[in-house]
Amino acid sequence: MLQHISPDRNRPQSVNGYLLISEDPVPKSPNWTQYVNSIETEAELASLRKSVARGTPFGGIEWQQQAANQLGLDTSMRPRGRPRLEK
Repeated sequence: MLQHISPDRNRPQSVNGYLLISEDPVPKSPNWTQYVNSIETEAELASLRKSVARGTPFGGIEWQQQAANQLGLDTSMRPRGRPRLEK
């Protein structure tokens, strides 16, 4: 899939006409393109939209919390607004 622009290893590589700055940090699974291009369910799409709107990490809840802690996004994971007063 990767094509060398030049035999010189210091030159950038291209994929489908786009120059790559670096290789992927981890290998992709064989069905990666199919997975990325697949249609999301309504629940997945709603969750993705919520993550984009709130600026929260997108993924499973444990991963979200871990990523939010590492990136300093803890407050984005809390419910919006002031807590309700308990009577």
